[in-house]
Amino acid sequence: KEKNMQSWLENKSQVMVATNAFGMGIDKPDVKTVIHIQLPENIENYYQEAGRAGRDGRVSVCTIFYDASDKRKLDMMSQMSKKTNSSQNHDENRKIMIYKTMLYCENKFTCRRVQILDYFGEKPEKDICDFCDNCINILANNQNKSENNFFIWKGKDIAKEVIKDVSDGNRLTLIKMIESRAQDVSDSSHN
Repeated sequence: KEKNMQSWLENKSQVMVATNAFGMGIDKPDVKTVIHIQLPENIENYYQEAGRAGRDGRVSVCTIFYDASDKRKLDMMSQMSKKTNSSQNHDENRKIMIYKTMLYCENKFTCRRVQILDYFGEKPEKDICDFCDNCINILANNQNKSENNFFIWKGKDIAKEVIKDVSDGNRLTLIKMIESRAQDVSDSSHN
């Protein structure tokens, strides 16, 4: 492990594959890309891990590859931690953190930087950074403002429904939500 890291730090190797625990020790200024191959447990971890890239002030990229099975794995880890005398509040907070991380990943309309700053209770100077995937997509699709506004408006309605359903004690999954909303989006695109 140490030999590989030294080779990478000396630029003899161009790629380093590491666990997040090992990766937290990386302090190399010219990292250009960080790739997560599964959903991070929470936004704090993601922020720290993504922060390994771009320390030299140059443009860098952070990508998350994940699917619903990642959430199930994290939920199972949470269940296992219950067996090791973890408090119920801790378990609930962990589930909330996982959910917030999934929301971050699924959000296609809000600047990534704004989402992270908002998570930490900070206010950004502007609502768009011009660099993240969401901002680039929004700027590229600016000619289709009415379509974007429809989806943002529809998203707010869906969010209200989800909050109501969860408050009423209903169990929701991402698949159920997508299936129930697919028809709405399909119908509106034909109008």
